[in-house]
Amino acid sequence: MPTSGLEFLEAQESEHHLSMSAVKRKRAEIATNRLSKPFRSPHGTGRKTSSATTTSLDVTIRKTKNDIDTLKQAHALSTSSTDADLEALIDKWRLASQAIAEELFGAVKEKVCRMGGVAAWREAERSKRDRMKDWGAEDAVQDDDDADCEFDEEGEELPEDEQEYRKAMKRQAREEMRAAADPPDEPPPEEAAVEDVMQEEDSFTMGTMLRSMRVELDLIGWDAEGERWV
Repeated sequence: MPTSGLEFLEAQESEHHLSMSAVKRKRAEIATNRLSKPFRSPHGTGRKTSSATTTSLDVTIRKTKNDIDTLKQAHALSTSSTDADLEALIDKWRLASQAIAEELFGAVKEKVCRMGGVAAWREAERSKRDRMKDWGAEDAVQDDDDADCEFDEEGEELPEDEQEYRKAMKRQAREEMRAAADPPDEPPPEEAAVEDVMQEEDSFTMGTMLRSMRVELDLIGWDAEGERWV
């Protein structure tokens, strides 16, 4: 033990230096370990980035369509009511839809450019509709097979009421897919007009994107001539 106050202070200072040295050594070890690890780009490979971007874009498109559906419902209600709260709700959803459309437009336009321009994009959309139509026709001639509704994932037979419920849900989903894949012989006049306008457009604009999503420009508040929100 130290025999004087001076010796005690010197002992404390020595202990403090040893403690600080241990901290510095620990920090140096951590830094060395980090430097010894191989560098990994935070962006990953191009393929993963592309896949993530596509998934994010699909999610944004679905969200935009949901918001637009809500806007349409609010607009329908507004025609039979002048309630101030309802008008405020319509404005709120219109502004929200415009903001999402702006965010979506940049990603979709970039995708169109990568595809080779508006003409290539229109052809891809047309091919997609044709494939859906062909798929619906092939599915219609296939025999219904509900065997997968009778057993669970482990191969155990399900109760009869559960089997009937699953079969009913499967039939409903099948009918909905067939209806979606079977367009009418003649498109409605408003859709035919949209197709005509899109065929005439040489560049991809906000109006082009909204029309391709079957969004009424007046409803969401887009001025196609002035290329701006109103």
